[in-house]
Amino acid sequence: SINPGMPSELLLRRPDLLSAEAALRASDANVDAARAAFFPSIDLSAGASTALTGGADVITSLAGSLAAPIFTAGRLEGNLKGAKARTAQQVARYRQATLSALRDVDVGLKALSAAEEREKQLEIAREAAGRSLSLAEIRYKSGADDLTSLLNAQSTYFSASDSLVQGRLDRLSAAIDLFVAIGGGWGEDGGA
Repeated sequence: SINPGMPSELLLRRPDLLSAEAALRASDANVDAARAAFFPSIDLSAGASTALTGGADVITSLAGSLAAPIFTAGRLEGNLKGAKARTAQQVARYRQATLSALRDVDVGLKALSAAEEREKQLEIAREAAGRSLSLAEIRYKSGADDLTSLLNAQSTYFSASDSLVQGRLDRLSAAIDLFVAIGGGWGEDGGA
């Protein structure tokens, strides 16, 4: 049985959502890297060794490393805008994957509910066909009906039994589809 109050956190086990989330995190990291590129990088060890050896071009080297981001600002700005656009695209993909996952669960729940109801109806039909078969056997043994009526009742019962087995298969298939849509088990121990 399926708990009607299943937490939505179960969806976080779905591989498509995990993949979309990882892509979104990577995209966010790319934006951070593009922002960091705006700041100059100063190599303190090279400047310190030059100062200790008496070199006068420490200021020149620092000024060169500070000026580097200024001269490449257009490229850096383009990289940042591109990274932000890729992040916006990943956010849209993540939202789409989430909506798709919710749709899959909704479809799975409805299919399972319909299959359970159909199985109940097929059980009732098989029971009715079984009662009809019992009556046909009694009527045949008493001579009130011929063999054709008995064979027709048997055929109806076997057909109803077959339909019930098919209905049970449909219910189990719907439960498996829901299991997949949720991303795993829904029991307390993680199993079905």
